[in-house]
Amino acid sequence: MDKKIQAWISTYLSPKGDELKDRKRFPRLQLYMADDHTINSIRGFRRTAENRIYLYTLLQKTLIQDLVPPILILSDLANSCNVGAIARTALNLGIRSLLLTQTSWGTLNDTALRTSTYALLEMKLAVCEDLLKAIKSLQARGIETYCGENATAGAVKPISSTKSRDWALVVGSEMHGVPRRVMETVDHLVTIPQQGGDSFGVAHASVICLYELSREMPPEIT
Repeated sequence: MDKKIQAWISTYLSPKGDELKDRKRFPRLQLYMADDHTINSIRGFRRTAENRIYLYTLLQKTLIQDLVPPILILSDLANSCNVGAIARTALNLGIRSLLLTQTSWGTLNDTALRTSTYALLEMKLAVCEDLLKAIKSLQARGIETYCGENATAGAVKPISSTKSRDWALVVGSEMHGVPRRVMETVDHLVTIPQQGGDSFGVAHASVICLYELSREMPPEIT
């Protein structure tokens, strides 16, 4: 292993230097370093060099058809902390497949990984260029698709549990929510009933929707 990477593990990654050395949880752990040009190419757009070192270890793209339901779909989320927090909840509830747009994929830096408590390393990740096409391909596999939105966006059906594992939930961006064409394509447009206040933040809304959809879900067959 490169000496610079060894130094990074012991000093940058965590104060104790053992945060990712649990070989039982990460038996195939590999670490990579990349320059800004490479990182920008991976992310798909240019960012400032605020995070010069990124962890791209087991974050390898898989094909959409190889994702195993239930599937969480992140549509143009731009905040790394939100993506990390949502991924942490998803894994805890038994969701191990993430489908991301290019913008959401671009948030997967060290901040997202830390916030997820490294749950992202244990998940299958796929990236799509055409979200509508990707959703339709899931529907063709018999996967029921849900979109969580607020009532002002036209969602009136309360989110409720499903007794199946064959579902996918679409979560929209922090600023603009889910695109209208996506809302018109999914099987179920659902909302979280509220008694007051503003709309939920995307991370909080995702937690509630994921819990409701998964609380009667049968366990994964291994």
